[in-house]
Amino acid sequence: MFSVSNPLAVMQPKQNLRWIPLKKQTSSDDDNGDDDDDSPSKKWVDLVADENYIRGLQISQAVGETLFGSSLARSITFAMFNHILDDQFTPFENEASVRDFLIRLIDTHVTRNDPEYDKACELVNEFARKKRIEPLLRLYTLETPLYRQLHYESDAWLLPLVYHFTKLKPRFFRGTSYRGLSMKSQELRAYRVAYGKSSCVLRTNTFCSTSADRHVAEEFSNECYNSDLIHVLMIFEFLQPCHSAIRLYAISDKYPSLSNFEDEQEVLLLPQTLFHVKRIENDGKQCHTTIWLERVPPEQHPFQAYIRCIARDIRKQ
Repeated sequence: MFSVSNPLAVMQPKQNLRWIPLKKQTSSDDDNGDDDDDSPSKKWVDLVADENYIRGLQISQAVGETLFGSSLARSITFAMFNHILDDQFTPFENEASVRDFLIRLIDTHVTRNDPEYDKACELVNEFARKKRIEPLLRLYTLETPLYRQLHYESDAWLLPLVYHFTKLKPRFFRGTSYRGLSMKSQELRAYRVAYGKSSCVLRTNTFCSTSADRHVAEEFSNECYNSDLIHVLMIFEFLQPCHSAIRLYAISDKYPSLSNFEDEQEVLLLPQTLFHVKRIENDGKQCHTTIWLERVPPEQHPFQAYIRCIARDIRKQ
């Protein structure tokens, strides 16, 4: 959840990013007309090929988990960075301000004519009233134009999620999830560059829906109506429970489904999740590609590693 250059990943400058909710993983949703620019940073992932920077990301993620495990530490951290960044966090500093911000987004992008308008407003108000994150997760899964705004306004979801991480711990995902989509050949370049290299990782920039059910993802990867596109199935391996992969499907009576599409077994990936590309396979005709990715865990001993990084930088000077 954190970056090296900025203490919080959510503070990074907004980019022209593209993302595809699970329910919308078709070629038309992944094509905004700028595919000639195949820079990885313009898509839902980017390529990080600097080992020191990767280590810094792992350290900052681990430090972030520690800081946000304490309500007092969360409050101090948010207040400090809000001050440093000229009140950039003000719209998200409490449930009421997040509610007001989201209601404005709903009025702008959903409008009262949408059949899901009332439900969207109800979920936002429930989040503010009960101070629980679950209604916002369900809001994300509604079939409305609102989800397309996430790559512009992700802070409205990400910051409340970070604030409520400890309550979401039972939903942290461990295992294998899948994502099916269609891509142009040049969009696979970042994956090929990172393939088999421990010094390269792919980092998610946006929210991204995956499924614990391979068949669900395969249905989306096969929905391709453009001969220039390649059917792609991504297989994500999480060897440890992951705080940035949230199970939205029903776990038990105590933890019911949070998705508006319960049969999709949705696992929500958050921005700043890191992956190594472990394997790439193409079929004989090159129209189907399968990519295996393994999540890169946070640094196990972040504070010791942070001190070592500082010492190394001092020696270089």
